[in-house]
Amino acid sequence: MICSRAVRRGGSFVSEEWSVGVMARSSSGKATSARERARAARLRLDAERARRDEQIEAAAARYFEAVDERDAIERQIEALHEKIRTTVEVDMSSALRDLTALGESAARQRELLDINEAERRRLRAVGEEQASPAATPDAERHDAAQEGPAGHQVDEQAA
Repeated sequence: MICSRAVRRGGSFVSEEWSVGVMARSSSGKATSARERARAARLRLDAERARRDEQIEAAAARYFEAVDERDAIERQIEALHEKIRTTVEVDMSSALRDLTALGESAARQRELLDINEAERRRLRAVGEEQASPAATPDAERHDAAQEGPAGHQVDEQAA
């Protein structure tokens, strides 16, 4: 390919011509081809990165959803524990007071209800503010007097 231009030299215009050979075109074609390949490679890598970013985001979202679910379950558990403390254990305490009022010893209550002494005392203390006259500390001392040091009944006939 031949290129030309007019150039002013001195007081006149001179025409300059030069030829652009196959090398220049080939070089230009190689540069374009290299740019296209680079662009294609970048687009491919960008697509892979975008897919990976989506996977990372999805995994993080699953994690936070699980955290939210755990927190909700923990709130439900706490609400159930509160219900146990305010309702169920109060009923259990009332039942223990009724057994005491019916003359059942602490040892017999433990055996009947399959609980240890620490649990029996804890449950009795739950309802102390609502205690009936039969479940006073005097009744508790009477129950304890019938037991030996290990919390077992001393008088077998009382069982």
